[in-house]
Amino acid sequence: MSENELLSEEEVDALMDGVESGVVAGATPAPAGEVVAYDLTDQDHIVRGQFPVLEKIHAAFMRLLEEGLGQMLQREVEITDEGLQTVRTSDYIHSLGLPVSVNFVTLEPLAGEALVVFDPGFVFTVVDIYFGGSGNYRNQMIGREFTPSEQRIAQLLLNQVLRDIQSAWEPVLQVATRYARTECDPEYSTLAGNRAMLVIAGFRMETGGNGGEFHIALPAAMIEPVRDLLDGGQRKSKSANQAGWLQALQQNLQEAEVEVVGRIGDTQLTLRDVVGLKPGDILPVNMPGSVTLQVCGVPLFNAKFGVRGENNAVRIHTRIDRKDRIRRGI
Repeated sequence: MSENELLSEEEVDALMDGVESGVVAGATPAPAGEVVAYDLTDQDHIVRGQFPVLEKIHAAFMRLLEEGLGQMLQREVEITDEGLQTVRTSDYIHSLGLPVSVNFVTLEPLAGEALVVFDPGFVFTVVDIYFGGSGNYRNQMIGREFTPSEQRIAQLLLNQVLRDIQSAWEPVLQVATRYARTECDPEYSTLAGNRAMLVIAGFRMETGGNGGEFHIALPAAMIEPVRDLLDGGQRKSKSANQAGWLQALQQNLQEAEVEVVGRIGDTQLTLRDVVGLKPGDILPVNMPGSVTLQVCGVPLFNAKFGVRGENNAVRIHTRIDRKDRIRRGI
């Protein structure tokens, strides 16, 4: 086995034989009828999928930022897209090293705060060029905190990014970008224990063979109200395609059989009387003027007991609406 190989060919074959024989357990679905835990608050299902309109917004943003940074640094700048990914906030925050510039921003009228995160390579490259260097920084600078001058340049970068985000979003939605605050130590960030999902767009800046990365992270709660705008109506089209299925489901539900129960009388006896009951005994019952009909324990109708032909029957005369059930505490 070579140094770069994790398993040799013989080990892979042995592992596959073990899975087939049952000696090594493979991933299997839960047995039929077994309860599987499902977290309804898990937002991964909300943000999973493609956002073609958001990708177009990012394409426009990259063009604007290339022009803005080019004017700021007086040299040609290239911004490349490293794609979208969905990650839990806590996992993302703990993946960041030092130093890092975690900037909290708002995109009104969208709710919540987004993140604009600059990694050290991005900041150090821009700082070096800004003060007349070539953009080549020393790797040993990684691990320390940003100096006041570097923080100032990071703020200038953030101002440019916020202007370009606002302009890129304009054809889709009018947003007002505003800076809220900056945190430089992710381990002590207020987001370190947050389990909400983030949609993270990664970008890389290159100029003269040097550069670095930065991210724009949008919380799922911020995206969900405008998801139809960002997915190009894909979710709406999917819903339209399911209209026939929903109609069939409704019809099948209406044909389901349910038990209707109406209590037409009751009486009270002592335990002594109940113990002494024997076949043939007659229990006096007070017949009510109205009978409540229940379905699955839910009262739905008021009815009157009577006889129709040779059968006992009830005649429905009123429906019990939801407000009446709430008033009666049922």
